[in-house]
Amino acid sequence: MYSLDCNYYQAEFPTIGDLIAHIMISGMDPNYEITRNGKGTGEMAIDLIQM
Repeated sequence: MYSLDCNYYQAEFPTIGDLIAHIMISGMDPNYEITRNGKGTGEMAIDLIQM
């Protein structure tokens, strides 16, 4: 499951796409590392958002 390395963000999603969509809809700060099953992926959510 994908989430963010942020102590107050508890949401988890089966795909990175679902995670990014939730970040955009909810207004969550995307300047956090993406995690998969609790381990960092090395990617920042902001880098995957197209402006």
